[in-house]
Amino acid sequence: MIMMQFPRPKTLFSWRHSTSLWLFLCAIFAAALSSQSQADSLTSTVNRDLISVDETLELTVRYSGKRTQQQPDFSQLSEDFEILSTSQSNQFQSINGKVTSSTNWTMILAPRQKGRLIVPSFRFDGQVSDALIVSVVEAAPTPAGKVKDVFIETVVDKNSVYVQEEVIVRYKLYYSINVDSLDAQPLKLDNVVKVDLPDTRYTRKIDNKLYRVAEYAYALFPQNSGTLEIPVLLWDLKIPKKNSNRTLFGFSGRYEISRQRTEKKTIEVRPRPASFPAGKPWIPARELTLQQAWSSPPSTFKVGEPITRNITLKAKGLMASQLPQITQDIDNGDVKTYADQPSINDDKSDKGVQAERVESAAVVIAGNGPITLPKIRIPWWDTSTDSLKYAEIPAQTIQSSTPAVGNTNSGRSANTAAPSTSEVPEPDQISVSEQSSAAIENLKDQVLLWQAVCLFLLLTLLSNIALWWRSRKGLASKPKAHSKQAGKKVLWSQLAKSCKTNKPQDIRDTLLVWAKYYWQDDKIFTLDDIGKKVNDDEVIQQLRQLDMALYSTKTGDNVSGEKLIKALKQAIDKQHSSKENDQLQAFYAT
Repeated sequence: MIMMQFPRPKTLFSWRHSTSLWLFLCAIFAAALSSQSQADSLTSTVNRDLISVDETLELTVRYSGKRTQQQPDFSQLSEDFEILSTSQSNQFQSINGKVTSSTNWTMILAPRQKGRLIVPSFRFDGQVSDALIVSVVEAAPTPAGKVKDVFIETVVDKNSVYVQEEVIVRYKLYYSINVDSLDAQPLKLDNVVKVDLPDTRYTRKIDNKLYRVAEYAYALFPQNSGTLEIPVLLWDLKIPKKNSNRTLFGFSGRYEISRQRTEKKTIEVRPRPASFPAGKPWIPARELTLQQAWSSPPSTFKVGEPITRNITLKAKGLMASQLPQITQDIDNGDVKTYADQPSINDDKSDKGVQAERVESAAVVIAGNGPITLPKIRIPWWDTSTDSLKYAEIPAQTIQSSTPAVGNTNSGRSANTAAPSTSEVPEPDQISVSEQSSAAIENLKDQVLLWQAVCLFLLLTLLSNIALWWRSRKGLASKPKAHSKQAGKKVLWSQLAKSCKTNKPQDIRDTLLVWAKYYWQDDKIFTLDDIGKKVNDDEVIQQLRQLDMALYSTKTGDNVSGEKLIKALKQAIDKQHSSKENDQLQAFYAT
């Protein structure tokens, strides 16, 4: 990048001084806001809130605040859950010299009984997290004939739906051995809208055998009535051969392919019911709500002064594109509306799709006296009860008032002759509609003026920030690099401490956290992913032993954490040495 050099100004107070002062004031203002927005907090989340008694869930407790080596008291969890593993990770971030940190405690929990179990509220450093409820149901029966190390279960939540109603298809991949990669045939359906839902990971014990489960879910919206067939899909899994001590990278003869087939499912798609109102948009949903909110109380309405009306339509089991327009423009002699573009949003979770549509409009009363806004009534079909229902906002009567008009004669002298009534009408002779139109035009002019002023200030601020950033870019990168290096040292120290315990689960959890931060790669999920990053035979061998110890049923199978971290350190040092040699060769080649 070519940096432009400007001559030093001769005046005492130059434009650079002005820019620095402007940026200094902006920094103080931003710091005041950030100090309030980055307050300490303690939160609890689970990756699943509905499980069977033989499955597990993942609980994450996050503390955002100062760095700490302590942790909350998790002993109350033992009343309803068995804690299978616990890991801790720290995150650091430096922005413009301001360092923030957070600590995550991640636990794998197994329920002790059926029912509605409570993840209790935790207290730490003056902060309190919310309690969570997890529903635990009876264990699902073992799928018939499923006794292999790897198998797939296909589940649909409904066997019969209406046209455009949501149906969820889940593919559950069970595996008790190492799986290096998965090549799944994509699900393709005609006249069906498919929405990918978030993937889920957990474990399940079947006949005292522990399986890892990878669940892939799709929300389907059939567009035509009739029969919908979910076809058989082929999934090819690459599985490392047993007793193989060689590397995992792309050579033939070191893997075996396990071909799995999903089950074929048939779903009946019924047409729109005849009892649904004709000419109305078809809305099949599990739940639908309609709400409105005003920027100011409607009782404060004045003629010619706008008040914003927000109407929100939410639906479970629908996409936002399926939600209809909520209101029509109300333009008559008494009421005028100025609508904004509607805001639509889809929220995807493992439970399906939830849609939201928000319509905002400025409502202006142009007439005196009581004004009635018509009711809003939207018919929809409740798929849970298979019945017609209505979402409604009742009609609303608003009493408006006329703004006070000043006395135009108040500033006249007693000796000044008054103009004739034919030339200047008195205030009580001005019609209400003329007052409304003048007020609206005045409001528009003021809005345009303020928009121009705000745009000018914004452009000025951005240009000053750009100039400052170009001059400070080199310096800004150093604290960031220093913070990243400090984070690597902390995580490596935690990894070394975990390896001394020789506990396979603790070593695996800490190793994955370190690897994601070291390589800045959030796609590292397994020990095999780490082996591919290192590409060292000894490290891969130690990772395999660790993986075997994790899922072995023999109590005597242990792992040597000391050998693992020693091999890993040698491989990392070797990579660093190789990079330095490459850089030197490139330098001398020039």
